[in-house]
Amino acid sequence: MESQGIAVESECRSGECGQCKVNLLAGSVKPLIEVDIELKAGEILPCCCVPGSDFLITL
Repeated sequence: MESQGIAVESECRSGECGQCKVNLLAGSVKPLIEVDIELKAGEILPCCCVPGSDFLITL
């Protein structure tokens, strides 16, 4: 996201703090690691996932 000029709050960049949490509105992502952060339905941590398809998020 950063390489595309999209600023997202982050601190740890490893799925530990949850500051980068965003809502996935459409599409899919693939997690790279299992995280201990509790996520609600539709929430993702972009710091530790990659696109599975085109997707739409809200910050």
